[in-house]
Amino acid sequence: MGAKGSGKGVLVSRRSDLAVLNKIRDNLDDANFEKIKGSCFGHLFQQPEFNCQGQLLALLLKKLQRHSGGRMRMSFKINDDIVEFGPKEFAVMTGLRLAGNTETPSTSAFHSEVFNNKKPLYFVDIEKKLEATHKAGQDGSETSYKLALLLVVYGILLAKDRTSKAVTLGYLHVVDDGQRFNYFPWGKVTYEFLIKSMEQARSCLARAKRKEGRRAIDAWLYEIMPSIANRYAVSVGAAGNMFPRMLRWSVPKTMTTVYDEVRPFFSKKNSEAKRPLEMSAEEEHILLDLGLHDFKESIESLRDAVDDYGSSDDCLDSSDDEISAEGANVKGKRKMDGTMSSP
Repeated sequence: MGAKGSGKGVLVSRRSDLAVLNKIRDNLDDANFEKIKGSCFGHLFQQPEFNCQGQLLALLLKKLQRHSGGRMRMSFKINDDIVEFGPKEFAVMTGLRLAGNTETPSTSAFHSEVFNNKKPLYFVDIEKKLEATHKAGQDGSETSYKLALLLVVYGILLAKDRTSKAVTLGYLHVVDDGQRFNYFPWGKVTYEFLIKSMEQARSCLARAKRKEGRRAIDAWLYEIMPSIANRYAVSVGAAGNMFPRMLRWSVPKTMTTVYDEVRPFFSKKNSEAKRPLEMSAEEEHILLDLGLHDFKESIESLRDAVDDYGSSDDCLDSSDDEISAEGANVKGKRKMDGTMSSP
């Protein structure tokens, strides 16, 4: 069985997630909370504790190789082996949907009706509006439910700073369309941002060391390098049957070891890195349902997004760069029991 939340509390991956998920739990009635658990973000509320390790990310960034032709994959040279993290690895770790149209209108009825067309709109504005609906006894309303979904999008997937970074208004339109929301390619949006932010962080590594690692990258490392997993992570539940794979790992503590103690995992004497990540036939089937093939076909149109690593002036602000590549764009009950089954 997978890890499950109980009562008002939730098990989460980062301290920022804890604040967002508990904010949602505390401001929705039971019916709306069950509804959000059945949405494409449902198993966020079942994930075991997972602290991302900034030192692992910093070392991994040093191993990042330049892309060839702006490919939407990251290649790392670890222990003389080249291992790749691309759309397939990202999808199997996160369960986020990759295929679909990401275009959104610049305006939405929801923005007009709920926020009176306020521009710019910040994460804190959405947070306060959700709290206000709860205080007004409207925590069972459709508006309250949609506000909670927006907190997941901006607070976890895109990790927007509460007050300094305006949110993308187009996603309010997506949330207002319930059917499109559950099948929107959140993975495509998140993966592109992950690629760009990793490359920009490589250009200013000193700043990257002070940031938490991205969860999908950490979980991938635990999968391909058992020595790192044995040292810092715990395999949970029926790990071999859980999808997405981030649910297989619990990381209860943030790494406190010194940088030099972590370095040997990436030395030439350690030959554990696997190539490529092995996936089951059932996982391959799920990835097709998530649109992996269609995403590969569209990579050519995305090349401009990753042609440059950027200069040091392009380094993302620390408050904006904490992409949390997680949440699963996989229908709730399909993953609620922690086992793998096709949609």
